Amino acid sequence: MKKSLVALATLAATGAFAQSSVTLYGTLDAGVASFKNVGTAGAQSMTAVTDGALSSSVWGLRGSEDLGGGLTAYFQMESGMNPDGRPITTDGNIGVLGGRDSYLGLRGASWGQFQVGGFSTAYSNVASIWNAVSSMGHAQIIMGNTDTTGTAPNPNCNANVAGPTGATPATVAPSAGVWCTQQVEGNANSFHRRTSNYIEYGTPNMSGFVGKIGTALAENAEPSTATPAGGTKFKPAHWSYLLTWSGGPFSAGIGYETHTGFRAGNTAATGLIRDAKDKGTTIGGKWNFGQGELGIGWE
Repeated sequence: MKKSLVALATLAATGAFAQSSVTLYGTLDAGVASFKNVGTAGAQSMTAVTDGALSSSVWGLRGSEDLGGGLTAYFQMESGMNPDGRPITTDGNIGVLGGRDSYLGLRGASWGQFQVGGFSTAYSNVASIWNAVSSMGHAQIIMGNTDTTGTAPNPNCNANVAGPTGATPATVAPSAGVWCTQQVEGNANSFHRRTSNYIEYGTPNMSGFVGKIGTALAENAEPSTATPAGGTKFKPAHWSYLLTWSGGPFSAGIGYETHTGFRAGNTAATGLIRDAKDKGTTIGGKWNFGQGELGIGWE
């Protein structure tokens, strides 16, 4: 296993192997739109260059390296962009390099795959199994409508500032030597999200069944010397699970996710349940009948 990890790190550093491949991909969505009755100062009209009408604008690099013996190293680095203007780099980090699904992994034909990075959780991928309308994730207008990109709550930060679209990335360090991330922190509704510090294992395909289990590492746990109110130390935990099946025109999936300590915010305020647990379950299926698709989901 150590040799595999060394080979994977070498691939990331050089990308120069005989059996390697790298693909540049992306989508640009821009247009001109006319709006009426906009703004807070009464009815106004506006014509503007917009983006994201049909799909998100993204670009990325993905590649793989055949290491031999049925072992493959792979990576993806994806970034969001705004073709109508300057990217927003402070709102959830989606506009910075690698701010969307980005990871490094190893895949074996017999044992499955293991990857690390910042990417969509196992639970959040269930919607892609039953969603019959892929553009802009319209199936998540109700389900998954709190999609974000970010990290678990950080108890080592004591102040937030509002992001340009209402996000609240933590930016202020309470004391010397403590660093606060500039990412949107998780909360009780943080399902269907792209999560930082995330590791995931996926099984190989077994008669149409594929399973995944992932966790976000608690890099922002409260210091061992802390004396929080109520005596409960703040140690966020995040586990995500997925089981899917596909056969012929049918596919189905079920997801389950648990959070611990996602409701406490980033302070030691009294009256908060610092180790509160939140759970989510989702299930769905889809039928491709040739002339179209029919999907149904529940959460």
